[in-house]
Amino acid sequence: MRPDLTIRIPEPSSLHQAIGRGIDAYSRVEGEEASLLKAILRTDNKTAYLICFAIQNTRSRAELIESLLIYKFSNKFEIYWGSCSKFIADLARFRNAIAHWHPYLQVYSNANNEFRYVQSIGPPVPSNVRHIEDKDIPPFVDDCEAICAALRDLTKFIDSRRRTLPRRFQKPIACQNQAILQPTPSAKAPQPRRPPSVPKLSRAERRKKALKDARAKKP
Repeated sequence: MRPDLTIRIPEPSSLHQAIGRGIDAYSRVEGEEASLLKAILRTDNKTAYLICFAIQNTRSRAELIESLLIYKFSNKFEIYWGSCSKFIADLARFRNAIAHWHPYLQVYSNANNEFRYVQSIGPPVPSNVRHIEDKDIPPFVDDCEAICAALRDLTKFIDSRRRTLPRRFQKPIACQNQAILQPTPSAKAPQPRRPPSVPKLSRAERRKKALKDARAKKP
């Protein structure tokens, strides 16, 4: 394998298209957060969006929603929103990677001098985090769709102004992040060689060997 080449990836490529789909999917998550704020505050779309997007830090936005949920509904949604918040935090880390990491083109060759090219994005500074390829982004899009559904369900319930809390909002969300930044696989230590196997002897072969050993011991 040749070392990574930090050369420009031709456009358009499947990697560029995957990144675009990923960023678009995450923008829908932010839209669902704004809709949730609208339901909690019982305000209009413009006010909710102004508040939501004035806070560009993902953690601060999640803390704002958590504080408003506690203020308006005590601790009714503590478990449910806690799992949503954790899910979104992992989602945001992956989103920041596909938005800000730098392109790489890895070149592989075999014994026949046949070349294979793999496009990826990686941290701009040396890191032990595995590069992201286009095949890694569809699970991120699925994650965005899953948390959008969870946020939408919560928004609809709050909008309905029902008093009885359904069971699904009393426990964590069922979905788990599929797209998570992974460390680079470390090289495995060489394993000790196994001792050569000793063939099993038949009864006749064992008797013949015993007689041979006995003769060898005679003076």
